[in-house]
Amino acid sequence: MNPHQKRTLLFVITGLTQGGAELQLYNLVKELRKENKIIVLNFFGGHYVQEIASLGVSVITFKIKSKWSALTAVNATIKVIDKERPHVVMSLLPHANIVTKLAMLFTSHTPKYIYSIRAKEIKDIWQLVVERLLDFTADAITTNAKATTDYVQKYFLFPKKKIHTIWNGYEFAKATKQKDFFPKRKVILTVANDKPQKDYATNLKTASLVCAQRDDIVFAYVGDIAGNAGFKKEIAKLKLKDKVHLLGNRTDVPNLMVSSDIFFLPTLYEGQSNVLIEAMHYGLPIVTTDLEENHEILAGAALTTKTRDSQAMSKAILRLIDDKKLAKNVILKGKQQSKLFSLEKLVLSYKKLLRSIY
Repeated sequence: MNPHQKRTLLFVITGLTQGGAELQLYNLVKELRKENKIIVLNFFGGHYVQEIASLGVSVITFKIKSKWSALTAVNATIKVIDKERPHVVMSLLPHANIVTKLAMLFTSHTPKYIYSIRAKEIKDIWQLVVERLLDFTADAITTNAKATTDYVQKYFLFPKKKIHTIWNGYEFAKATKQKDFFPKRKVILTVANDKPQKDYATNLKTASLVCAQRDDIVFAYVGDIAGNAGFKKEIAKLKLKDKVHLLGNRTDVPNLMVSSDIFFLPTLYEGQSNVLIEAMHYGLPIVTTDLEENHEILAGAALTTKTRDSQAMSKAILRLIDDKKLAKNVILKGKQQSKLFSLEKLVLSYKKLLRSIY
């Protein structure tokens, strides 16, 4: 390739709602656009459409009715690849991976192709089978956790040398403490999408156990769980209306983090949790689950329990509330650990990968 010619990169992602993968894409595009022509293709739209477009990046949204409208998405991807003729295509999230792999079979233009695996957990057997059958279309795989890389190396029929672990990277925003954020209360904060893996059932059971012992504690939830009618009914059933507060999607999460006392994420599985890294950076002691992926990024900067163990989780939260020395030590470890996840490292790793395949 001519060193003075800009490389064209096409990113394919399921949607651009507020989520960890979407945030990482935004951070990566923001830096790579300086040396490359960037195009982002998605199928559901969302918050980051405008954010990415504001960078001067072309964002193409083919609205489809559901995640199962695969043929429509595949056809749209074929058309974009053949029209834009990118040097490299990168896909993120499971449905985008399948769509892109299928599209690569039928394009007249054949770019290099990288796809990303962000978690070990794939429950749909058909999805697992289709992905493995189509792995030959890819030139490289990226993961964002060593645990996921180990899983891929063990179970995928893919050369080890083509699997790359690239940790998430951040450009942390400044944060301001909000004096009116539940004053005179200890705030237990959860920031997560409304997905089964986030285990809101255990989260709420834990809240009930904690609030039964302390009347100075509130639980605050940021994310689309605020629109979940079933969750609201469960809050009412447990008589937690005054203790549990649904804040909806917010753009001031850093401010909420520095205004809270503990970060709580009883997740069932993860790849590399963006929000845990953010919580460490903003000085929140963490209670989460003892997943291999969580231990990899936290390195002792949290109290961890087994999944679905609300009793242990409630004890861990109360322990951090009552033991200020312990909480301080967890916070200090977290702030130090969060320095490992820089945006500069993320971008340099992807630049190196791109040079290696094109």
